[in-house]
Amino acid sequence: MFELKKVAKIIDRKINQLIPENKNVLGDAMRYCLFSGGKRLRPFLVIETAKLFNIENEDIYEAACAVEFLHNYTLIHDDLPVMDNDDYRRGQLSCHKKYNEATAILAGDALLTLSFEILSSLRNTSSENKCELIKALSQAAGYQGLCLGQDMDLKFEKSGKLKNTKQAKEINKLKTGKLFTASIEMGCILGNAHKKNKNLLLQFAENFGQAFQLRDDIIDKEIQPAKVALVNNDIKKLVDLNNELLYNFKDKAKSLVELNSFLLTN
Repeated sequence: MFELKKVAKIIDRKINQLIPENKNVLGDAMRYCLFSGGKRLRPFLVIETAKLFNIENEDIYEAACAVEFLHNYTLIHDDLPVMDNDDYRRGQLSCHKKYNEATAILAGDALLTLSFEILSSLRNTSSENKCELIKALSQAAGYQGLCLGQDMDLKFEKSGKLKNTKQAKEINKLKTGKLFTASIEMGCILGNAHKKNKNLLLQFAENFGQAFQLRDDIIDKEIQPAKVALVNNDIKKLVDLNNELLYNFKDKAKSLVELNSFLLTN
């Protein structure tokens, strides 16, 4: 996907500006995780949504970095021994294994707080919209979003109970879908989108989050082989629904249509 790769390079350059190399160990740990091979999907959603409304300035790239920073904070903390206890992330040592647990916790904390510092410092965005951006991102990350989803997931793991379909769907919505939705919502805020367009795009985000998680479950072999065809059909339905929603934005939504279709082939 050309546009996704193009946006990823822009975000990489912005990260280098916001967190320069060789400052200290904490900064190194933050950069280690940020440059561990992520696709920059969430920043892409922020940027491409804002572009639907003819907004393209430095603020959309900085806001996109804020989302990426918060996303990586969640990954660092999820990998900790007290959480999911994962030694590897994206094929390399997780932060607490590369450095140590204390550094990993602080690197996550620093990325989380930096994300809100960035949003509060945007130069081309009104004070009202900056507050809305901070609200959207904090709600996605907080006790009714990512944190709640992780708490629910951990309780199932510790109890040894299997999640039913409804419970698994709710956890995925909180842990994965909420941040996709926040990314789209932030693009709408930056673009001063009208309510009708914003609602269409938030529905797109919810469908995309569901399809993305189902695709991940297939890749991670968490779906029984006999059910893969059914799940693929569910993904296709969500992709088709999203293409209908994006039709309202015509050619401006070309990059989002391409990303949406990406879920069918990977």
